[in-house]
Amino acid sequence: MRRNGYTLIEAMINLLVLAIIASILIIALRFYFHVHTTAYAQEHVDWELYMIDLETYLYDVLAMSTENNGQRLVLRKSNETIMLERYDTLIRKQRSGLGHELQLVNVKKAQFTTYDNEMKIAVTFLNGIQKERTFYVIKE
Repeated sequence: MRRNGYTLIEAMINLLVLAIIASILIIALRFYFHVHTTAYAQEHVDWELYMIDLETYLYDVLAMSTENNGQRLVLRKSNETIMLERYDTLIRKQRSGLGHELQLVNVKKAQFTTYDNEMKIAVTFLNGIQKERTFYVIKE
């Protein structure tokens, strides 16, 4: 005689399968959030290090201007000219017309603006993070 119903063994097997799927899902979500957080943390660290570096160029400036629709910042000092510009997916620096140094990578968009003694930089990274900073420049 066959009974139609749901047995205790079937319930335990279904519960076991559900528990396995839930544990795999939890592990996958933890991995995703770890990778996501690490990527954002790296962009933040790169940005802050670049801001510290950029601030050192803003001392003893005689004149500053933007060129190429805000894609390039030119800082004229008594002994050198520093040019910062976005090139492809990076921001690079050039001192007195010599070779280029990489400053910031994974840059999708960068905009330099100047107004009187203020210089503002706005950057969008390839992963969509947007950063912006304004500096007050004391000119000689």
